[in-house]
Amino acid sequence: MGNPVKASFGILLLLACGSIAQAQHYEFTDLGTLPGAMSSIAVALNSRGEVVGSSSGQAFLWTESKAIQGLGFGPTPGTVASSANGINRRGDIVIDFESVPPTGEQDEAFILTKSGLQDLGNLGCVHLGITPSGINSSSEVVGTVYIPPCGGGGQARAYIYHDGIIDDLGTLSGPNANPLVAFSIGSAINTRGHVVGYSSTPLSTNTNVVFDGFLWTKDEGMLDLGTLPGWANYSYALGINSRDDVVGASAGSGFPQGYIWDKRTGMKGIGFLPGGQSSAALGINDRNEVVGISQYANSYSSGQHAFIWTAERGMQDLNDLIPSDSKFVLVEALAINDRGQIVGWGWSANLPQYQQMHGFLLTPSHHDDDSDGREEAEDSGELSN
Repeated sequence: MGNPVKASFGILLLLACGSIAQAQHYEFTDLGTLPGAMSSIAVALNSRGEVVGSSSGQAFLWTESKAIQGLGFGPTPGTVASSANGINRRGDIVIDFESVPPTGEQDEAFILTKSGLQDLGNLGCVHLGITPSGINSSSEVVGTVYIPPCGGGGQARAYIYHDGIIDDLGTLSGPNANPLVAFSIGSAINTRGHVVGYSSTPLSTNTNVVFDGFLWTKDEGMLDLGTLPGWANYSYALGINSRDDVVGASAGSGFPQGYIWDKRTGMKGIGFLPGGQSSAALGINDRNEVVGISQYANSYSSGQHAFIWTAERGMQDLNDLIPSDSKFVLVEALAINDRGQIVGWGWSANLPQYQQMHGFLLTPSHHDDDSDGREEAEDSGELSN
């Protein structure tokens, strides 16, 4: 469960310019868990700092005034888990409900509004279902749906949901692609209704599936973002801001590296935390602040840390930017809003080992926050997934 797109990638980057003394610092909030739950993960937030995610298999909403609240398991009998994967400025939330009917595991996508739950439906493969990955300020939803033929696992397609309609966004493979290898996954959506994700390409074969990140717009369709030059032969697109700047990860036979892409300069790697050799960029806001996860030593077993990257300062370990008495290790930063607030998950040192995984919220400290700039950015009403 959790966001099906933003799985942990484990990744890293070198600090560029600026010093820790000049860096933005953050107030730290441990979001805790639902009553009786042992873990939580914060997946997304809106411009008001309202956070959604899952806690031991149940979707939650966290607000500063009401703390963490469970969102239940939906209307379908047999639902065993739920995850809230996106929230917009008006408070509409997309939820993935997972059930296990006689035909096998099934996912259903709903929008939770003040009026109740709205079922997004599906495109024919009822037993395979549909997953939501994000929602924008117009309540357009992005995610992945399965289309016929449904036997043998169906065909995964990125979609955009709007006005009660699910639009299949197709693939980079083209209309004549082999259905056994053609697929696309929807990751995130911005205020303009532009979608990013990743898709099989025409280079895919029955024995070797090749995929690239894409940017989809209604006017231009699916644009192949390519891969990092000389670095990789496949890529993921995982986050987008309102200017169509895209972030993700690109890899080949070796470890992945996070990137930022724009229409003018194309794809650029953002490197790794010191000592690491893998990274993934998972979210971006309208100030081009990028968050994600990076390996921080030369072995996966040495662990990963959450990071923030800017063009001015390069990649910084978020663990260096929170109060030293937090007793918490920030592992993965999944989203950042235009106020600079960040959500993700990490390990609490204050709890037994089996209860250590908690979602977190970071808020820029007042004394070094560029409040005027952030308030101006917040007016866009969009967050980055």
